[in-house]
Amino acid sequence: MAQRLQHPGPPLHIFLDNLPLLSHRAAIASFLCGDWFFAKFAKNYYARNLLPKSDTHRSLLQGAGVEERSVWLFCWHFNRVVALEDEFHVACVCPAYSQPRQDMLNNVHGAHRLSSCADLCHLLSLKSAASPAAIGCFFARARQIRRRHKLEFERLNDKFALRSFACKRTAWRLAGKFSCRHGVLFLRRPPSGCKCMSSDSAADDWSCARFMPAMCPDLKCIITVPFDLATYQRLGTLQSQARQLGW
Repeated sequence: MAQRLQHPGPPLHIFLDNLPLLSHRAAIASFLCGDWFFAKFAKNYYARNLLPKSDTHRSLLQGAGVEERSVWLFCWHFNRVVALEDEFHVACVCPAYSQPRQDMLNNVHGAHRLSSCADLCHLLSLKSAASPAAIGCFFARARQIRRRHKLEFERLNDKFALRSFACKRTAWRLAGKFSCRHGVLFLRRPPSGCKCMSSDSAADDWSCARFMPAMCPDLKCIITVPFDLATYQRLGTLQSQARQLGW
């Protein structure tokens, strides 16, 4: 907001008055006021379970100079790309809005790129007749996309809390039930111990097994699923696979 107010060109309220639709005015005004729940300010309060947590992830954050809670979840969760989520990233860089952004640039005379905050301020100062409508449309579409992403990340955050293997195993042990070190959750300790490392186990050895770990590409983590001997993999094997995938 401060950069736009100090930028040469018509006053901000004149630019907003030229927007044909009230929804477009609201989109740009809320964008300039930081009311798009940017992680830079809101710290991803709605999806904290999805934030980077491992030592490898923290080293990526440190190398990019980005604080853990300020990372843009779309780029991080789906592509494992570290980016600070602020006004510049959303309006000028993020691939989540590439099509609306390109449509706008194709319809705004004098705007061929958005590679800096100065370009963004220039965009919000253009006087040509068609510019305000195209610019307003971009910000309105971007805000709609962000709202959909927020709902999706809230859903994934809740799913993580319910199905994460680490959370389930902790609650299982607190309830006094047995969990072997290979990831199987038993109703009670097997008399002869777990048979996870044995190649000649019998069906009775797994009669008390109720849950096991499994990979979840949707959440990019290890979750808890009902025990199935035919598909069971030891926790260490799954953890190795998760590290290879950058989870």
